[in-house]
Order: sequence, then C-alpha cells, then structure tokens
Amino acid sequence: MTGGTGYLGEHIARDLRNAGYDVVALVRDQERAAELENLGAKIVVGDLVRPQEWKDAIRDVDAVVQTGGRVEAWTREPDLFDRINVEAPLALLDLCDEAGIRKIVVTSSVFALGPTGPGEICDEQARTRGPSEVSRANDYVRTKTLAAKKLQERQKQGSPVIQVYPTILIGPGRRTAGNHTAQVLSDIGRGRLPGLIGNGEQVWNLVPVEAAARGHRLALERGQPGEHYILGGENWTQKKLVERAAFHMKVKTPTRKIGIGLLLTLAGLAETWARLSGKPPLLTRGVVRLYDCNWGFTSEKAQKELGYESVPVEQTVAETVRWLRDEVWPEGQGKRTR
Repeated sequence: MTGGTGYLGEHIARDLRNAGYDVVALVRDQERAAELENLGAKIVVGDLVRPQEWKDAIRDVDAVVQTGGRVEAWTREPDLFDRINVEAPLALLDLCDEAGIRKIVVTSSVFALGPTGPGEICDEQARTRGPSEVSRANDYVRTKTLAAKKLQERQKQGSPVIQVYPTILIGPGRRTAGNHTAQVLSDIGRGRLPGLIGNGEQVWNLVPVEAAARGHRLALERGQPGEHYILGGENWTQKKLVERAAFHMKVKTPTRKIGIGLLLTLAGLAETWARLSGKPPLLTRGVVRLYDCNWGFTSEKAQKELGYESVPVEQTVAETVRWLRDEVWPEGQGKRTR
C-alpha cells in the first residue's frame, strides 16, 4: 500500500493487519513509519513519483491499495499535485499490469464527485456529471477530479482498479492536512472558530476514519473490478457539527454567520500575502467555496455489495474530543466555559 503514513492510510494499514494481512508499505520517510513498523508492516522506502526506485517490491504482493497523495489547500508548486495525484497512480497501474496484479483499490475523494444540490443526496452516479464550478477550487480538488476521470477511462479499457470515495473524514489520528476536521474541532474547543461559513446549513457527509479504512479492505475483498463505491457516514449540516462539537467540548457554541463575500475577500488577501511570504495562508478562496457547497451522499451501494457499515458520527465526535484533550492539547489548555 501507498500513503500508509497519512491520516487515512495509517488506519487502513491497521485494519488490514488486524484482519490478518501482511502489509508492505511504501514510505518516503523511514522516520515517519514507526507506527507502521509497530503494526508489523514491512517498510519499503521510496517516492511514489519515482517508481523505478521500488518497482521490484511490487512483484511480491497480491494486491495494491493506492491511498498516497498530496493533500493541501494551497501550494506554490501546483505541478507537484499533478505528479503525485494524477501521474503517479496511473504509473502504479502500469506496474500492476506488468506484475499481473488484479486486485487494486485506489482512494479517490468525495470532492471528485462534485457538490450536491440543496436537499439532494447523491450516489456513485454523480461521477457521470460534468465538471462543477468548484472542480478547480484548489489544486487538490482539481487533480483528484482529473485523476478520477483518467482512472475511469482505464476502467473502461479493462483495468481491474476499484475506486473508492471516502467522504469527509473525522476521528482521532495523525494531524495531517487530511485530518481537517480535527483542526475544526480544536478551534471550537479553544474558542478560535470565528463563526459559521455562510448560513451554516450546508450538508457534509461525515465518515469516521476507521469506517472508511474498513471500507477499503472490504472493497479489496468483495469489490467488483471496475466499480466505484462511496464510503460515507451521516449527512450533517455544518451547524450541527459545530453544535455537537461545542457540546462535547463544554464550550459556548459559535453562532455568528460570516458572509461568503467577506470571507472570499479575506482569503484573497491571505493568498496574496502567502505568495509574497512563502508561508501557507490561513484561509484560501478555494476552501471558502468548498465550505459553501453541499456534500450530501449515500453509501447504499457499498452497504449492499461490500457489507460496509459506518458507526454513529455522534460517537466519533465525542471520541475525537477526548483524543484532542488527552493526546493533543497540553493539560488544562482546552477552553471550557460551562
């Protein structure tokens, strides 16, 4: 598998090991692989974009889980997104074809399916729609959308790859860019969340990260080659997530509604400063646009065909709050007001 040192990837590796699989993990940085080694994974050091460094290792495996990728809201090097999120997965498929590997699961993104309309709940057929107005919100969304399309073309040509689409992940785990909701919950607990973006009624499909990880294994075991599966959980509004997080944090619920126009202006200024300073902006226009969309989805197909099940999001929010207090915040730093 690739991407094992990431937020989702580490959970996938743990689930595979718990199910009795031998895991061979491709990592760029040996020092970040300590947890994978503790799980009993075999480590292969190499860069996803330079397969010549590690292509021999793939000949000894029976299946591949490609979850590696670049997950950032802003960068000064957009071509890196294309190399890592688009070109590398396609090159990996070529290696799998040469090695005769017929079980391949590739992690896509719910953002590659595009946003949903107000009150609309979509399934995997969303991928057949044309590009949305936010498909180029940032280089991450742009390249994940492009990669999904190119992989679909390979599937139509007979590639056995299975694409899975985790929705918005939540739960304890590595504090990488892929663990965005942990930062949101942390900001709520510290009193740093200024308010709701837009009207707060935008729908997000939230999935506990452990459920999404288990869904990858089920896709590997039971998925049909060439198919697509959404790995989601529950459809919550932005407002509900903030309210429930504040409840478990025992802090006052942020209720201020911040207009999209104001946020886009502030984000534009932040991006300008980032280009001058080289430091990532605290907010980008792409993130504002993504927050202002609905992402309502169903995992009914994965439930029927894979036996996939999620767990209650409320339970995961509570677990994440406990983890943030115990593992992330220094003692006494969580802000409590009630």
